Amino acid sequence: MKIATFFGFVCHLWATSFAVTAQTNGSVGIGTTTPQPAAVLDITSTSKGLLLPRLDEAQMRTMPNAVPGLLVFNTSANHFYGYRNATGVSTIAQTVTTSDVASNIQIGQSFTAPDNSILTSVAAYVSSSTNVSSQSDVVLRIYAGRGTGGALLGTATQYAILPPYTATPLMLDFNVLAQGISLVYGQEYTFTMQRNPISVLRFQVAGNLYPNGNFVPANVGNYDLQFQVFITKTGEWVPLD
Repeated sequence: MKIATFFGFVCHLWATSFAVTAQTNGSVGIGTTTPQPAAVLDITSTSKGLLLPRLDEAQMRTMPNAVPGLLVFNTSANHFYGYRNATGVSTIAQTVTTSDVASNIQIGQSFTAPDNSILTSVAAYVSSSTNVSSQSDVVLRIYAGRGTGGALLGTATQYAILPPYTATPLMLDFNVLAQGISLVYGQEYTFTMQRNPISVLRFQVAGNLYPNGNFVPANVGNYDLQFQVFITKTGEWVPLD
């Protein structure tokens, strides 16, 4: 049998076995030769169903390049899920302070992204290292992973008038939305702050209260910064039942 003839025979068997037909109106039928004209795909069966991809929670949340309208079955939640656009702002925060830490090195905090999102702003509570106010630039650095060993994702510099350590600390807030730093669900990231030129900066801390990250550097003490991280969602998975 010639190759072309054999190929045509196989295609005929496949189409006949699965009753698949493409109509001139752009509709495709599986199990029917007369698909509904308003449907791109019309599946007809009295004995079988449609089986969507089955993913656990982590696989679903970390799926790259998810687009609105995507459907999966979440095996961890035992639910069907769909992906949709979302623009809500979420906050990751540790708001308690019980003491402070002063240093001239990079001091910071790691945190875990709760959604696929864009980093909007980062804030920590800081003051001068003395009993008088001081002025300087403060440099923010954002790293991938825990600590400062990962890729540097972005930097920002802000001029600050630092209150004396005996006064109410300054919430130093860096807006980094324009840098387009993308965060991936479940991944850890680290921000640090440091004065420029290098000198001592005092941070408000508490005793390891934030469960999804750590004070940086770890050898300074068992703390978490008093901090706030704002993120803007780029999309979200929602249960369909």
